[in-house]
Amino acid sequence: MNPELVSTIASMRRSGLTDARIREVLLSTGWAEVEVADALKSMPLPTTQTFGEEPGRKPRNIAAAVMVLVIFGLIGAAIIYGAYIGW
Repeated sequence: MNPELVSTIASMRRSGLTDARIREVLLSTGWAEVEVADALKSMPLPTTQTFGEEPGRKPRNIAAAVMVLVIFGLIGAAIIYGAYIGW
């Protein structure tokens, strides 16, 4: 496999081009269909990341956080009420 072709495809993918567009550009610049198809098949697709999400970070369990806050609020209210009635 041609290292120049592999490098070009990797660069184009990093730029955000789809494989269909990469194929179109490479064929229009003189690369052979077989070479382009083989190179695209042999290279893994880059992983995508959605906006607003840090890599490797898991979403938090909001329900658990709310439950903990409610429990702390109830404990605090009980302590204040106990102090109020003179425990």
